[in-house]
Amino acid sequence: IKDNGLGFGYDLGTAEIGHVFTITLNLGSMVPRAVWGWADPAANAVTRSPVGGGNWNLTLNLKPVHRLSSCLLPPPDFILTCPHTAAPDNEVHAQIYGDVNDASWWGDTADMHDQLMGLNSFTNVDYTYEQPDITIDPVTGAATMTIPMANAHEDAAHNTFLGFQKIRLPNRMLRDVYGIPAPETMTPDSLASSVSGGVGTVHTYQEAGDDAMHVDVSDVTFSLHRLKVKRGTIVPTRPTNVRARRTADHRARIAFTGSSPRGARVSGYEVHCTTSGGGVGVATTTPSTVVVVPGLTKGAPYTCQVRARSKAGPSRWSDKVLVRRSPS
Repeated sequence: IKDNGLGFGYDLGTAEIGHVFTITLNLGSMVPRAVWGWADPAANAVTRSPVGGGNWNLTLNLKPVHRLSSCLLPPPDFILTCPHTAAPDNEVHAQIYGDVNDASWWGDTADMHDQLMGLNSFTNVDYTYEQPDITIDPVTGAATMTIPMANAHEDAAHNTFLGFQKIRLPNRMLRDVYGIPAPETMTPDSLASSVSGGVGTVHTYQEAGDDAMHVDVSDVTFSLHRLKVKRGTIVPTRPTNVRARRTADHRARIAFTGSSPRGARVSGYEVHCTTSGGGVGVATTTPSTVVVVPGLTKGAPYTCQVRARSKAGPSRWSDKVLVRRSPS
């Protein structure tokens, strides 16, 4: 291992790219809530283990990353600058470097700090934040995580640098910070993530065991962008395959395929039937995907729609289905 000459890390050498390093730290009484680093997370990248007496162990499984350490915040104005082409001595062939903290930057109480327990963020990008910038809209209450990503566009040999950012968002954070009632039911579109101003691919997925959501951003080109992670669509999907049959002069039977949760569990369904031409309507609620709708007007045709209800709000209405004038 040799000093890279920049005063904040070491170069493991190109041959170590792709190898997994296992690092175990005894942190004493410090609670390892948030972990950040220049590294590529391997399987079971971060394990937090209480070891008794209020003490903690932290085990990391990480692969080193190739970096171009060339962005600067020079005084007196400390305005970030990144060259288009990094100098040869700015290239770090393989490095693991990181930080673990107790999330005390997030709030004044231990309960607030615990909201971020399990937050992990790893990158190969030169300039980013060790702690993400999380803001709460005062009107809507919606949370947005913003992470700057700045890097030289290419190395000294003019090879384009491709950056990544891999973030783990634990369920408690999704509930308490993002306001998602049932994060274990989330789907990829439950989070709206984007990289401003550049090329990049965003992959969002549920962790095995449904304990967290992951946002992996890859193939980002530079020099300066911002990754934003917002709450996306968390209301249930709309009901489908709606069928209707008039069972009596004043009743109809409505059946449908139920909605899927995307961050909030389905608490029931609303069925709304209206006479042709927008006349008198009849509404009912049901916990099941089959319901008898009473109170229809004899001899009047109806159109019916269904939507799901949840703590996050209703789904979109289903397609309309016709209820005939009389029993068949």
